[in-house]
Amino acid sequence: MKNVLLFLMVTLTLCNCQRKSAPQEADLSPPRPFTLSSTQGGLDSEFFVIINNEHDWEHLWREMLISGTGSNPPPLNFQDSIVAVAFQGMKGTGGYSVSIVEVVEKSNMVIVYAEYVSPGENCMVTQATSMPFAMIQLPKPEGDTPVLMEKIEKVDNCGEE
Repeated sequence: MKNVLLFLMVTLTLCNCQRKSAPQEADLSPPRPFTLSSTQGGLDSEFFVIINNEHDWEHLWREMLISGTGSNPPPLNFQDSIVAVAFQGMKGTGGYSVSIVEVVEKSNMVIVYAEYVSPGENCMVTQATSMPFAMIQLPKPEGDTPVLMEKIEKVDNCGEE
């Protein structure tokens, strides 16, 4: 399991190192050094958190189920960066997911847009508990600039219109 988690983390990191075409000036969405999204390993409550120090990062990692693999959290430089994490909470089936779809710097704040996907009522889903989450490493905002989350709710109708 350790090897699978390590492989996934390395693959996600390498995949996210590609540059997009020239981003808009206020758009902070280009891939960052660390992103992670999964349907397992989150926490049982829905919430959004900003991690800005090593202590909180290690504590969060231990609380998440993915830490059950015995892995240590990826080392991050909190002098220059923060981590935004969106949790969807515990769900009774599969078909749920969370992803960070955009990060935008506005006049005096940074907004993280997180898409929360739920399965439509006619979707066939796995009959197993899921705890989706998504996280992204971002440049540390200047001063006391707040980082807020805007939740986008989406229902996946599994191909039906």
